[in-house]
Amino acid sequence: IQSGDYYLDRPVQIKTSLKRPVVFRGIGEQKSCLLGGICINGWEPFGDKLYRAYVPEVVRYGFTFEQLYINGRRATLARTPNEDWYTVKDASETSFVNGVRAADYAVQRVVLNTQDISSLKGLTADEASRVKFRFYHKWEYADADSGFVYLAGKGMQDWNPITAGSRYVMFNYMKALDEPGEWYLDHQTGYIYYMPLANEDMATVFCVAPALQHLLVVEGTEDAPVRDLHFENISFQYSSYLLPDNG
Repeated sequence: IQSGDYYLDRPVQIKTSLKRPVVFRGIGEQKSCLLGGICINGWEPFGDKLYRAYVPEVVRYGFTFEQLYINGRRATLARTPNEDWYTVKDASETSFVNGVRAADYAVQRVVLNTQDISSLKGLTADEASRVKFRFYHKWEYADADSGFVYLAGKGMQDWNPITAGSRYVMFNYMKALDEPGEWYLDHQTGYIYYMPLANEDMATVFCVAPALQHLLVVEGTEDAPVRDLHFENISFQYSSYLLPDNG
């Protein structure tokens, strides 16, 4: 494989073995790079501190991503607070379907300090539905006016519940984009917003949004295993991970 960058639109798949070992080798002084994402260009100033770029695949195909790489560095999805965390005011659980170690279905009400989540006020329904709460347990959505967060699904384990004093941070909304190195994707318009670091020139940055969860797939069977494959001087870069709907 000649040296250079190759953008994959699907994983490299190998399902059969040949009778002899096979070597996949990058040719050249630089590694041959197989990239599982799309390159984002065309950044333009937006306000005093931000830049934005249009990603047509977001609106056209519903493309989404939760990681962004600037010059090989993983940028920070816009978060609040920027350092440390907030703490839970109170929490309770109502069980509807009993289970063995925890309820098979329950609803937890987590009470937050309203001043901590005041930045959520004024979000549209779509923006609010995409806000992520990272408790050091699980996450869901919040009501900014009441200060309540409701979690529905499996009950909390007795040994690891959300309680008063549990820590959390909030991610993925425009108002949280207030620190250099942070980014936010507007799914309605297809624009991605980024606040560059002091040493970054947005006219020349190399920006990649991961798209593929798998870059190389090797599939064999017990009767016909795939073996004796060797990869040399090849770099697999930028795989995607999306948080599951249930956290």
